[in-house]
Amino acid sequence: RRMTTADGRAGGRDRIIFGDVPLRMASAGGVLLAYANGAVLTEIEGAVSVAAPGETIVLRTRWQAARRIGRDYNVSLQIIDEQGNKVAQHDAGASMSQWQPGAAAIELTHPLAIAADARPGVYRLLLVVYVPEGGFEKAAAYDERGQFAGEQITLTPLRIR
Repeated sequence: RRMTTADGRAGGRDRIIFGDVPLRMASAGGVLLAYANGAVLTEIEGAVSVAAPGETIVLRTRWQAARRIGRDYNVSLQIIDEQGNKVAQHDAGASMSQWQPGAAAIELTHPLAIAADARPGVYRLLLVVYVPEGGFEKAAAYDERGQFAGEQITLTPLRIR
């Protein structure tokens, strides 16, 4: 369905351009995602909606430990096209085995450098938590209601112009 202009005409040659939309997700209960390994994502922050090839966007994630975490995991943010091709990725080595339950949130910074040859289109911003050695085992995530959310979480769409 096409948007209409203020005077009721169909969109035609008119267009709407949205600027950066601040991405700030946080839950009143303090849990955006709870991982099977005991890691809890409490907040995601950054400005993202439209980006250009060659641009770097920076996002921050905040984490806590619900219980002792037995091994270290990486936190990966990725920008993926409709065919599953990555145009940006940042993996933060998170020493989760050192995190203490009940301690202050740990903040990870994720600079995502978009490939200079990224084609215009709509992409997905993904979050993946995985074991860096071995077979890259992914941690299962659950939403604040305890429902399985997956191992690769789509955070938001992102337009590359």
